[in-house]
Amino acid sequence: MSRPRSARGELIPIPAIQEQQAEAAAARLRGGREAGPESAPLTDWPYDADRDDPLTALRIPVTSAYPRWRYTVAFDRESEVRPTDMEAAQLASFIEEHREHWFNETYKAKLSERPFDTDTVTRVFHKWADNDWSYRVATWEHGPFWVPVFPCLRGTHLDDRPNWKAPMTLVEVMDRIFTFSDGPMKRWLEWKAAHPEVFPPVGQQSGGGRD
Repeated sequence: MSRPRSARGELIPIPAIQEQQAEAAAARLRGGREAGPESAPLTDWPYDADRDDPLTALRIPVTSAYPRWRYTVAFDRESEVRPTDMEAAQLASFIEEHREHWFNETYKAKLSERPFDTDTVTRVFHKWADNDWSYRVATWEHGPFWVPVFPCLRGTHLDDRPNWKAPMTLVEVMDRIFTFSDGPMKRWLEWKAAHPEVFPPVGQQSGGGRD
């Protein structure tokens, strides 16, 4: 399928097409008119995330490991285990933290009209078993596919990242994502401390962390 062109004959970038599709979907939900190039097919659900998955209500897109949209976060539908209620709340909070830190009020209002947050980079989370999580960035082209690595690769020469030794809880993976030197960034620690109902202190966790 050829990409649509602007009125001047220029190819419309893929992110711009996605923006137009999202705007059209939001307009339909508001009872408004569709927007976007006539040659770009629009539907009520332009996303590649599972529309009827319960996580959608929490603004967590459930996709493949190769999402076509640039969601802030996605959960891999091929995961062996579903998130617990606590872990789902933690994923939703991770998305909220990103929104609050990086986006202005105008863009946050725009996102609120859509089912999911989008940005330039997508982090996809995968759950292997209880308290055993990995993640990847959708644009990665080199290195391990998942960190921590696939269970079948653990303990091999490919499991060569000492800071990513499995199994890791979801919160431990999130902590590592926010770590660039000796420990997690201050902003992330402050966010967790401000949301103890989602990130209970160590030793008080249940359903989303180690006992």
